[in-house]
Amino acid sequence: MMKKYQNHLFIYKYRPTTLQMINRNETKRFTQMLSSNNVIPNLILYGQKNTGKKTLLYSFLYDLYGDFNIMCDVREFKINSKTLQIPIFHSHYHIEIDVDRLFSHTRTILPTILKTFIQTKNIMTKQYKICIIHHAENLESQTQHILRRMLETHIDNCRFIFITTKLNKISPPLQSRCELIKVPTFTKDQFSTIVHNINQ
Repeated sequence: MMKKYQNHLFIYKYRPTTLQMINRNETKRFTQMLSSNNVIPNLILYGQKNTGKKTLLYSFLYDLYGDFNIMCDVREFKINSKTLQIPIFHSHYHIEIDVDRLFSHTRTILPTILKTFIQTKNIMTKQYKICIIHHAENLESQTQHILRRMLETHIDNCRFIFITTKLNKISPPLQSRCELIKVPTFTKDQFSTIVHNINQ
């Protein structure tokens, strides 16, 4: 089953959609990537909850690819006697997987989902695809090892972006192969500016 994913919730109405709309120091690194022929390393975005990691990432993707639709593909996996339905958000350019949706079967399901996706480059851009892993702090050590091998083996076809609230839960070998970008909590002045802009 596949359906178009729309941000109908009110909380998305005033969400920034470009890096220019985000007045934060963290946007500078993403802007540099865009100005350097879109050379993107593997990334780890880390910081506390509600610091704007996803907003920053999505704004970067829209600046990189332009306006694009995000689809939701629900895939079924049979684990023993149970059937799990796993939602996978994706576009023509990227794929998103939430580790928390895989429950205790991450080591089995995640590599299976990624295996086909990372085999080839993007047919539209002739460049690498982007794979986003949400809640990466909940990855088992063995799964992190598998991802590290995928990251190394398929570097020409895919870039990984890990989003986490606990950097210390990411293994040093995996960290060493990614660029780390910390997204700090909002200051009172930043909160005031955001609320003022929405009010205007």
